[in-house]
Amino acid sequence: NIPKRRPTHRVSVTQHQPIGLLNNNNNNNKGNNYNYNNNNMNENIDNNIVDNNSTEILTDGIKDISTLGIKPNGLFMQLLENIHVNLGIPYWGSIVTTALLIRLAVLPLALNSIRTGHRMVKMQPELSALNAKYVGASGSVPKENAKEYAQEYGELTQKYGVHPLRAFLLPLFQMPVSICAFMGIREMDKYYPDYTSGGAFWFENLAIPDPTYTLPILNSITFLMIVELGKFNQVAATSAQQKNQQGMMRNFMRFMGFAMFPLTVAMPSGLLCFWVTSNCWNLLQTSVCS
Repeated sequence: NIPKRRPTHRVSVTQHQPIGLLNNNNNNNKGNNYNYNNNNMNENIDNNIVDNNSTEILTDGIKDISTLGIKPNGLFMQLLENIHVNLGIPYWGSIVTTALLIRLAVLPLALNSIRTGHRMVKMQPELSALNAKYVGASGSVPKENAKEYAQEYGELTQKYGVHPLRAFLLPLFQMPVSICAFMGIREMDKYYPDYTSGGAFWFENLAIPDPTYTLPILNSITFLMIVELGKFNQVAATSAQQKNQQGMMRNFMRFMGFAMFPLTVAMPSGLLCFWVTSNCWNLLQTSVCS
């Protein structure tokens, strides 16, 4: 007969909400939790992209230089970046400094190549006489005279201190370096975003062609000056054949100097800055050798 007591604890209002309203609230809470988790996931992904050095694309289309490994163009770009950071100079100054360092490194090979060329020209009269002595009508040395010809040719080269292969050392070294510079400078803006604003004067953006065409013009002019100054550095030809060969070669180089302008007008300003610097060094080197 004792009456039952009412529960003393308070019942949450949400327990007495209608079922439809309760489901809507639960769905909203789930949606909020889902959005919150997605936001956290996106932040984690962004942090992983920035922190992970093995990722190729970082942000805004900028690539990670470490993905290139020890590729020559990647090493060249890292050299430009290290000079830019350690010396505290803009990117155009880094390009100029790198070009001068490369030219300074190959200076012994360049001087040796010039010296070898002069000695070979001076040796040409005696070499022509030797060829006239042993070379037959077929244009080659007969087998029975090959030993004597090789012996006398060796004595002649030793007399003038000439080794024909030395003249090719400089091109063999410069060719891969030029290719690395071309590929590296052309792709700098893809790995270092500040590179685009690292120019100066009228070429502020190093990743686009020179809008004033000044750098392509300077590149062609300096190349033509090297060609014209080089003829004073040549030993006078001793035969009409040598004169014709030298004239044809000089005319070909002149043609290349004029053709450089339309060929390089669409090149990035950073690449032309590198070429103009190299041409100025070669111009000074040719003047000193003359």
